Amino acid sequence: MLVDRLLELLKWAWSCSPSLRKVFPTQKTFTLALEILSVLLNCSEGLSVTEITSRVSASRSNVQRILQRLFKLGLVERRPGISRSGGYVYIYYTSAERIYSSLKRLLQRDIEALRRLVEMVEKQIAASCLARTH
Repeated sequence: MLVDRLLELLKWAWSCSPSLRKVFPTQKTFTLALEILSVLLNCSEGLSVTEITSRVSASRSNVQRILQRLFKLGLVERRPGISRSGGYVYIYYTSAERIYSSLKRLLQRDIEALRRLVEMVEKQIAASCLARTH
């Protein structure tokens, strides 16, 4: 239930957030990101790229690319681990709290950018009005 509500919130945020649209420009990339987040939210011990790939409908390279984007946004964390074959891998984790706080920070940046844009437009309009009166 919580996972479903969180994913719905992310869908809403993507529909109106320039920052999320920039990172996930297509519905396809965003849908894969949601799928990966859902898998991670339902697995508290964390998963490697290989393990995530086996649970979603995408190639390893696409999963890796989306995980990098999610990591840069702060929506997932990663820690070094050791694979079954003895090699080093990243283990990816997330939580509802992490997603909420990262999403809040991202939306606050969007709001601040829009606020600056509105101020700039208001100054342009004011300058234009002053120029007409002189």
